[in-house]
Amino acid sequence: MTLEYLWRERARHPFGSRKWIRSWTKRIYQFPALMRLCWSQELLRRHGAKIGILSVVEVSSGARIRLLRVGNRSSVGKANIALHAPITIGNNVTINHDVTILTASHGLHDPKWRMICKEVRIDDYAWIGQQAMLLPGTHIGRGAVVGAGSVVRGEVPPYTVVIGNPAQAISKRRVESLDYSPVAFISAFEAWLEPDTHVPIIR
Repeated sequence: MTLEYLWRERARHPFGSRKWIRSWTKRIYQFPALMRLCWSQELLRRHGAKIGILSVVEVSSGARIRLLRVGNRSSVGKANIALHAPITIGNNVTINHDVTILTASHGLHDPKWRMICKEVRIDDYAWIGQQAMLLPGTHIGRGAVVGAGSVVRGEVPPYTVVIGNPAQAISKRRVESLDYSPVAFISAFEAWLEPDTHVPIIR
């Protein structure tokens, strides 16, 4: 799927030109890394995860990987994800390393201390900073930013920037006209798409 997409959308230069030689040199050099990326995503898919085109997902998770759904062109770093309930990640989302996403907890007033499971949703273009923690039931709106180390519970409105523990909105908001792909500059993909090449929207 990813290989087919990269081939179809590859940057094209006149055969034999300097740019053509440079592009294909990078593509050949990066091919082993590209295959490792594709294989790691394929393994997640084979275990039931739904991962879109060009997305790169590095997760530490146990069973129930089938509850993970990731859209197109999203980058999920080495995150710790507890899949007791579904986690839905949209398109063009950036999740930095060491982020923790929890989908279950225990009721303080439950004498039997039963587990309470709630879905976590992260909408398109959201950016989750390093070592942030998303608690069960959290919904991160489109384009919202969660600062590094923040602890989030509940709703984060679109394009809002939140920081701290517990996370609070600050006055600064993110620009709403977002049009980028966080994976376009991963070396293995960049060799095919090139930084000055627009990454088409995948419907």
